Amino acid sequence: MSSMEGKIATVAGDTGGDRRIEEVVIGLGYTLVRLHCGAAGLAYTPREELERGCEVFGDAGSLAGRELREVLPGLAATPLSPLA
Repeated sequence: MSSMEGKIATVAGDTGGDRRIEEVVIGLGYTLVRLHCGAAGLAYTPREELERGCEVFGDAGSLAGRELREVLPGLAATPLSPLA
């Protein structure tokens, strides 16, 4: 994979793809993912780069309990942008 999204998904899958997601919090500018092992990641999406409006995340409420390897392919398939 040559895209940045693909590289992130590959590295994350190789280093912890069997870890389970404990919690995902998606806001208008920040996204937090906390894993069952206690590790966490925080991402910021610059508001000035967002299109106007707000959309519902289609997988809302279904990420907790899933393994990283299940959700990482979606990262590679979607350009880094606000989740929609």
